[in-house]
Amino acid sequence: MTDTTIDPNDLDVPGELTVRETSLELPRIHATEGSDGLGVGRLLRSTGMVTLDPGFTNTASCTSDITYIDGAAGVLRYRGYPIAELAKSSTFLEVAYLLINGELPDARTFERFERRIGRHRLLHEDFRSFFTSFPSSGHPMAILQAGIAGLATYYEDTLNPHDPYERELATVLLLSKMPTMVSYIARRAIGLPLLYPDPKRGYVDDFLHMTFGMPYQSYEIDPAVVRALDMLLILHADHEQNCSTSTVRLVGSADANMYASVAAGIGALSGPLHGGANEAVLRMLDAIQTEGMTTAEFVRRVKNKEGGVRLMGFGHRVYKNYDPRAALVKEAAHNVLSRLGSAEGDRKLEIAMELEEVALSDEYFVSRSLYPNVDFYTGLIYQAMGFPTKMFTPLFALGRLPGWIAQYREMIADPAKRIGRPRQVYTGPIERHYIAMHRRERAQGRLLSRAVAVVAEDNARGAAQEQGGVVARERRAERRDDVVNARLPRSNRVHVALDDDGIARAGNRTVRTIHAKEKLSLVKDRRLRRIEIFRLGIAERTSAEADNAPALIRDGDDDTSAKAIVDPVPTLTPHGKPRIDEDVLRDAALLERIGEL
Repeated sequence: MTDTTIDPNDLDVPGELTVRETSLELPRIHATEGSDGLGVGRLLRSTGMVTLDPGFTNTASCTSDITYIDGAAGVLRYRGYPIAELAKSSTFLEVAYLLINGELPDARTFERFERRIGRHRLLHEDFRSFFTSFPSSGHPMAILQAGIAGLATYYEDTLNPHDPYERELATVLLLSKMPTMVSYIARRAIGLPLLYPDPKRGYVDDFLHMTFGMPYQSYEIDPAVVRALDMLLILHADHEQNCSTSTVRLVGSADANMYASVAAGIGALSGPLHGGANEAVLRMLDAIQTEGMTTAEFVRRVKNKEGGVRLMGFGHRVYKNYDPRAALVKEAAHNVLSRLGSAEGDRKLEIAMELEEVALSDEYFVSRSLYPNVDFYTGLIYQAMGFPTKMFTPLFALGRLPGWIAQYREMIADPAKRIGRPRQVYTGPIERHYIAMHRRERAQGRLLSRAVAVVAEDNARGAAQEQGGVVARERRAERRDDVVNARLPRSNRVHVALDDDGIARAGNRTVRTIHAKEKLSLVKDRRLRRIEIFRLGIAERTSAEADNAPALIRDGDDDTSAKAIVDPVPTLTPHGKPRIDEDVLRDAALLERIGEL
């Protein structure tokens, strides 16, 4: 299989893939910036093959106009606008409008958009009762996911994704109600009364008021804190086709409503590999501070990989250079902690800055492209604001909401939209036929006999090669234990000690023994010598060992000394054969050996 080389500067040259004698032209899909794509839609039909790309690291699932990332250059743009410009000059609601509609709004349009969202912040009283019925100790992301999906039951006139009016109203309802839901989750977790939204306050200001305010006193928030949280939400608003965004698109491709699709995205974000990075950073800083380690000592342990110590908040799947959001968050961390920080928080910030300085200058980290990412400082800011650690991921979801909505709407409006249906490369069993239950035991018995024969052959070869030495006996015993013991039900396995009189003991108890020679019959074959065992769990022996080898009948305790296989008296089938446990069939390595015979 070969693939022709394409000149990236020649926009008219398609790709070409050759499989055996078949040559397939791959149409080139041009990007305005970044990597072009090669269409493989005809690959299966033309060659009978599919592409395999675990994790979709080289696969584009769609074309999109929303977000552009150049990981090598450290570039992130929303609808063409650099992230640094938007974070410093815009607001979260304005960026949300930009992502969803494609252009920045004029003053009148934005005022109408903002007023409409403010009007819908209140939760329906019945929905509020439903939403607050979850255990207050439940995981915030699980409650949020259920709440977002539950909105569909209260707003049934907003479920048609192909109706522009319903799609627009669903967009407004999600943007307006999620901050209220997140604030209620946070307050219920600590037993505080729930506050109603205040339409006179701004989007982020009101969210902080509902989260931290009290009903019997006024709550004025430092504008610098409001601005810092507003900026953090902007930085998380979208990030191309990440795990949760791809989930929203995949669910939405079935024409699922916007609430169900966004709820699926929240479920994906709840995974620690996606949404839990800032929590991990905070735990790392807490450990360094609690154990009294110096930054140099921690870095040394990271580089030596001691005790599973890892440097969290560094490196990124996409960015191979400095994350463009990290510098903005670092600046915000300084501002917020200088106003709200405690001595403990200030020390964590110092540790974080020291780690960053080391990482940017140490060749170990530079050569591995381990630079601080956006999560490195965000946990410190959230903690200084008063958010508990388990609320960090819901804050991430609140920021990512405009991106999910924008990606969903773009996908619904795409003429090339098709329901998501990835292919697979099947590696399971080939065709086999159903066996009636009363016949399976007989078939499994034959399989066990062949399986034990394979092990016996291995033992015979080992004995011939090492002339019955101590090393040979130890190795054979280990192999018998590993293979046969693995086939017994877990409750029937035991390690026992054999004393000089041939009596087996488990702990302080004596175990009755029998001799294996009465249970063995030799079967000669042209290719190898097989030993068939007609009682489940009787360890195989070569003919030279059979006279003195005890097989134990006992179900007992473990001991770490000499090992033997224990077998309770088996239940017999109507044909007089022992019943074979299904665990026999589950060892792929043994089945592979049997196939070689």
